Amino acid sequence: MRTFLHLLGLLLVCGAAHAIDDDPDAAQGDWEKPPANGKPWKHSGTGLAFPQFLGSFRMAGEFRFKEGGGRFIRYESTEERARADIFFFPHTTSELSLENTKAAINNELEAVIAQFQERANKGRYKNVIIDGPADGEIPLWPTGSLPLSVRSLVATKLADTKEGPKEAQIKQWTGVTMLKGHLITIRYMHPTATGEQGEAALKGFAGMVFQVIKDPQLRAQVRELVQVYLADPLSAEGNQAATAVLAYIQKTPFVNVPIPVEALAPWLDVFKSNAPGSELQLLRAFALGSARAGLDEADAAACLTAGAKQFLLIYDRFIRENPLLKVPGVDELKSAVEHNDVAAFLKRRAVERK
Repeated sequence: MRTFLHLLGLLLVCGAAHAIDDDPDAAQGDWEKPPANGKPWKHSGTGLAFPQFLGSFRMAGEFRFKEGGGRFIRYESTEERARADIFFFPHTTSELSLENTKAAINNELEAVIAQFQERANKGRYKNVIIDGPADGEIPLWPTGSLPLSVRSLVATKLADTKEGPKEAQIKQWTGVTMLKGHLITIRYMHPTATGEQGEAALKGFAGMVFQVIKDPQLRAQVRELVQVYLADPLSAEGNQAATAVLAYIQKTPFVNVPIPVEALAPWLDVFKSNAPGSELQLLRAFALGSARAGLDEADAAACLTAGAKQFLLIYDRFIRENPLLKVPGVDELKSAVEHNDVAAFLKRRAVERK
């Protein structure tokens, strides 16, 4: 695993000149592959779950330090010619004051810069220019925030390649925050030759990481809204809750909520013609049922089954009120639910419509 990551790093160095050669060695810890079956990587200490893809960045692996309980995950993007490491180090088991939290964050940030300067002193970099630190925060929902401190530097990377010595200017952006007693350090490097596109990629990646950090608290609120909807789906409160949940699942890349609009479309069209507005309630029912399972990290098949059950629940309510709304084919969906065949059934319907 480490050999693969090292080779990939060299390819990025030679092809993109953004070089990072400061990987820890085998004496310090071990490389691990990303979780199987595309599942998110989870950090138990903070409760954060990182997807294997953040935009064009693919998770390449995890490094576990043998001492201290620290680890980091690595993301690579050949498209952006960039690499990012996200470190997690336990710092304290007690609640720190805001002042002490900021001090710990700033100390960690200074340590990262000092490590880079040490590598420069050993001849790996030259012409190092370091910006001053900037403080900010990561807002949480619905209240609160995490302190954040960031710092950037540019330097000329010196690398030996098959074609001989090469130089290229790189930028390193580092951001540090603290969550649940753990220091979280984001270290992102890319060649300055990528210009504005490279800066946009950096901002985009940092924004996605901040979304991951915000997500557990936000997801807890969304789960509560799902329960409000399920308690009385057709009420004003249920509709308001569903609207908020839909806004969340449309924006987040971290929750799998499949909604097979193509397969449901013929049934929805019938309801739209005969009872305008009911089609939206049916589609919303499928989405909220699917979201309920997705929020608990169920796989796609389980989400589709949960969505189908909620769809059928609302469908039956409409049919009881107006039997003329009954649509041929929906009974087949009921049968698919009973036989645990929802995913395959919906796929067949979608294919038949094409």
